[in-house]
Amino acid sequence: MSAAIEGRKRKHGRSVITVDCALVQCAAPQCVDSFTPPGQCCPVCEGKKSCNYKGRVYKHGSQFNDECNTCGCYYGSVQCTEMACLANPSGEIH
Repeated sequence: MSAAIEGRKRKHGRSVITVDCALVQCAAPQCVDSFTPPGQCCPVCEGKKSCNYKGRVYKHGSQFNDECNTCGCYYGSVQCTEMACLANPSGEIH
């Protein structure tokens, strides 16, 4: 999930999606000298490949879901979309 900055497009599987970086929640990188790679929204640590997120470890480049959002691990930082989960009439959140 490489994110798009200022309306640039990225590929996610076969579709092309435009991502607004204002909708991406960035975890603070756990390093002193972080940088934001081209085409991504969040700062990352150079050389650090895995991410810790909510008690789980993810490999660099992996994507995963967190409730209604899509997250990815990039250079040791997790970035997730910030989509509100919709509730159905019974009150269950989807």
